[in-house]
Amino acid sequence: MNRFPAHSLKKLPANDRIEGLFGAMTAAGQTGLPSLLDSASALLSQTDPIMPSTGRTRRDFVSGWLLAGMRIGMGMPLTAAARATLLEGVRTIDRGQSEGRRDASVPYMVYLETRDPAFADIAHRWSSPTSNGYPELQALVALRRGDTAVAERSLRLSRRSTRSNAPRWA
Repeated sequence: MNRFPAHSLKKLPANDRIEGLFGAMTAAGQTGLPSLLDSASALLSQTDPIMPSTGRTRRDFVSGWLLAGMRIGMGMPLTAAARATLLEGVRTIDRGQSEGRRDASVPYMVYLETRDPAFADIAHRWSSPTSNGYPELQALVALRRGDTAVAERSLRLSRRSTRSNAPRWA
């Protein structure tokens, strides 16, 4: 990240630049490197400070929602402040995109790490038709409630869906 300062990244087309920086943040989350996450977020705020269609600064959104989700996924605790930030990000995304599929990876990941049912509900609501509403997530929520019958039905659905769909990574 240090080899490419903001002024050099601004020479790239916006979509390529933003995709690359989000890719760096994803790689940081997957490898557990918070410093890379912070560097990519800082570069994004310098190169593309305004979030399209929301009027909010990209830095506020990225540092608030995506970084909080990634940090939770890295095993950092879900504080009341981080939970509020994540839920506000969900509301922002819902306001900016009135219908259609949304990327459910952050709420899915936050649920897996915290078992907070609000994030399972969001992941289910945002899921694509090919995910069948994440039946494995529904099974985990049911088990947490002690409802083994619903968990078993969900897992049967999950086994059927994983045979017919591309593999899922959790």
